[in-house]
Amino acid sequence: MEAFFRSVLVIARYEVRRALARKKVLAGVLLIVASQILGVYAYSEILRTVRTAGLPMAPEPSLAWIFSYFLPSYFLSGLAALIASGSFSEEFEKGHSELLFTKPVTRLEIFLGKLLGGYGLQAFFVVLFLILSLIASSIAFGPQSEVGLAPKILAANIYSNMVFFSIAMALSIITKNTLISSTVPLALLLFLPFISGILIFLERSTGASYSLLVRLLPTWGSLLQAYIIPAEILQKAFIISPLVLALYGDPLGAAISVAGYSILFFSIALLKILYEDIPRRS
Repeated sequence: MEAFFRSVLVIARYEVRRALARKKVLAGVLLIVASQILGVYAYSEILRTVRTAGLPMAPEPSLAWIFSYFLPSYFLSGLAALIASGSFSEEFEKGHSELLFTKPVTRLEIFLGKLLGGYGLQAFFVVLFLILSLIASSIAFGPQSEVGLAPKILAANIYSNMVFFSIAMALSIITKNTLISSTVPLALLLFLPFISGILIFLERSTGASYSLLVRLLPTWGSLLQAYIIPAEILQKAFIISPLVLALYGDPLGAAISVAGYSILFFSIALLKILYEDIPRRS
């Protein structure tokens, strides 16, 4: 058993180094940093506009960290997908697959090592960006309140990223093509919110219920970190709560959705690794 865990950790360290060497991952990190800076700037502009106009309602400056982390927290699902997208396909594309699969480690150890390394790396980035949101907001707007929610938001964000991480890893193994395994999850992350928006609009305008369809989309569970924030705090941070949270903010249901999608795609990936012939570069 000790040898098993040692092998998994060796593969995990290798996976972290492989992912950090990818330009797409570094580009994703820079994009999230830029979105955080944009969030802080946007919040300051909203506060300035509200004060200038003398409006009766204004966002709470001490909750700026929630506002500035909201968009990056969604983008972190994309970063998780970028990390996982090359986990196996890159080995094939660079001709490393035969060497990897013929090392004195089992396929299960390879799978678990890559899962641990990649998922641990994305968890590290989640922690880093939440800390950056707190620090930047404190510098720009003064002491922040409701910081006790940070550990819950952190845990929910790390967990919810599992959806697109698992999708990207499964595609990486199935297609052996990094472009496909990275593009498809990112396209879903960008496109499906528009579908949710259309369904919400139809529900509000026609009275018909589309809640089941919205809840079946993988992007619903990926917003779990927002659903656990009390509605009154969201209102103070955003002035009004985002509509999707008001209609479908069900933390338990979202957590089940994350588990369902993740188990499905991790199972597909594991079965492909365990029972497929050793990938060979043509």
